[in-house]
Amino acid sequence: PAWPAGGAFLGFGAASGSGPGQVTYPAHLALDASLNLYIADSGNGRIDKFSPAGAYLGAIGSGVLSGPYGVDVDASGDIYVGGYLQNTLFKFNSAGVLQTSTGAGLYGVEGIQHDAVGNLYVCDTGHNRILKFNNSLTQLCTFGTLGGGLCQMYTPSDVAIDVTGDIYSCEWNNSHIQRWTFGAAATRQPPWGKLTSVYRQPIPHPGPRNDSAPSRECDRWG
Repeated sequence: PAWPAGGAFLGFGAASGSGPGQVTYPAHLALDASLNLYIADSGNGRIDKFSPAGAYLGAIGSGVLSGPYGVDVDASGDIYVGGYLQNTLFKFNSAGVLQTSTGAGLYGVEGIQHDAVGNLYVCDTGHNRILKFNNSLTQLCTFGTLGGGLCQMYTPSDVAIDVTGDIYSCEWNNSHIQRWTFGAAATRQPPWGKLTSVYRQPIPHPGPRNDSAPSRECDRWG
């Protein structure tokens, strides 16, 4: 559905099914710069594209994808897909043609999100961590280890990046949200939610320092 500023319901689309414009088990959504909507149609093994008006514009990845969960679109219109069942990250151009893919070290890819400079953050759910890639799908660094403590993860399912570059992760089995910073001041406070824990002891990470991996400074909600 689409919602204007006043909150009125405008309509409902993408009925359940396998035909053109239908979806089965939709997992994630993304918008491009023109506000076209991309749906990770996990049950049909494709990404469905709709116009802002709700018109079906076609499918991406049919015959290539199996169980796609994560989807995001960069500033140039390239489409990135997390193949949960395939343990693979895919990149398609704006015309829907596969450009490259990687499955190195991935296990159960779910949420994916770009930052302001085009780096891609990927929930490597089965390995309980988040990976950072450039737009060529070259891995830059990784952060998060298995556990329920601060700066640890247990099945991260989605990730978001704010305008300052801070990274937010939500974790299914830990039932909490963490904010990962790039060395922000310890006095910084979260803009929302009940802050339950603050961790401010930088820990070495496996990525090179010039890859700007988080220093494992994080806040946690939940």
